[in-house]
Amino acid sequence: MQTASTSNYRNKHKIATHPPFLFYPLNLKEYSISLITVKIRFFNDNDVTMMKIAKSSFFNIATIIVMLSLVFIVTNPASASTLTLVLKTDKPVYNAGETVNIQGNLTLDGVPVQDALVALEIDSKNGYYVFRTIQTGAIQGANWLVEIVDLYSCDQYGNPKNASRIDSTGYLNVTWRNNSAFSKNVTTALYLQFSTGSPFLTFVSRGEISANATVYQIDSFPIPSTAPTGTTTIYASLYTDFPKNGGIPFCPEKNATFTITSTFGFESQSSPYRAISTSASSFQTTITLPRKDVVLANYIIYATCQYNSQSASDMALFQAILVGDVDGNKKVDMADIGLVCKAYGSKPGDPKWDSRCDLNGDGKIDMKDVGIVCRNYGNTGV
Repeated sequence: MQTASTSNYRNKHKIATHPPFLFYPLNLKEYSISLITVKIRFFNDNDVTMMKIAKSSFFNIATIIVMLSLVFIVTNPASASTLTLVLKTDKPVYNAGETVNIQGNLTLDGVPVQDALVALEIDSKNGYYVFRTIQTGAIQGANWLVEIVDLYSCDQYGNPKNASRIDSTGYLNVTWRNNSAFSKNVTTALYLQFSTGSPFLTFVSRGEISANATVYQIDSFPIPSTAPTGTTTIYASLYTDFPKNGGIPFCPEKNATFTITSTFGFESQSSPYRAISTSASSFQTTITLPRKDVVLANYIIYATCQYNSQSASDMALFQAILVGDVDGNKKVDMADIGLVCKAYGSKPGDPKWDSRCDLNGDGKIDMKDVGIVCRNYGNTGV
């Protein structure tokens, strides 16, 4: 919180320094003697003069006390409220196919905030990965300056469409409106998540929307032949800027779903995943790292929030690895199984010992290590 200087305070409130203060030194002992003298003498011309001096001196003292009080107030303002955002993951390292559990907590002076919006951005070495807008609780009766009014899966002409086949092109339509009397610069983020809970695609754009205007856009995207079938979710968020740059949400996110089907129109069983859940000021969401072509790198999670004119932010990190990739070629295949089998039964110091094959780090290569490489068979990374 910014604190105004004493001079700014004076200018704002028209406080003037009393002129006698410029000419009379502060000598409380001298003033006290003058006041006592006035009380014990009979009145004459000199007494009148002394009373004027005493009155002026008393006013000077009062002025000085007031000014010192103002300086104290300005230079020692009441403690401002503190908005605190804490973000973390349940562990620092995840294997391909594992679920990343992201947890957060928002408080104001230690009291849970239950009606705020938190912007969430996850980036990898390949760029933007996930965008979400999280509510820490129910928000009632809010008037949003900019809001998302519609979001749905469609065909190339914007007609609603509930399903798309793998190895085809999908489309989505998003409409948003500027409710204010001024133009706004808006960062639009669209994030698609497979039925498995794994990130699919992210669209981001930034532009200006005119005052009281409504705009829409249709985006196309390829649906790969390896895409899991089932319900895919679209999440749309509007920010003042990218969260990693301190951007905050304009409004709650909006979501929609569509179904990815096989070429024969059948759906496979979707793997369960947890969406955002909230409790008081806490929030929790998950993403599942893909088993195929997982980005092997460090990921950065950015979270930002503004509440009651105060801002808070935090960051968290996690790493994605490929367990079982003994030879380091970014895939777990028969070559890795062969290396573990070749070193089977060995321990440090043995001729066939290979530390790369000790996948659980227990100082020996046994069936546990064989089981690990077999369970991860087929996983790949980039």
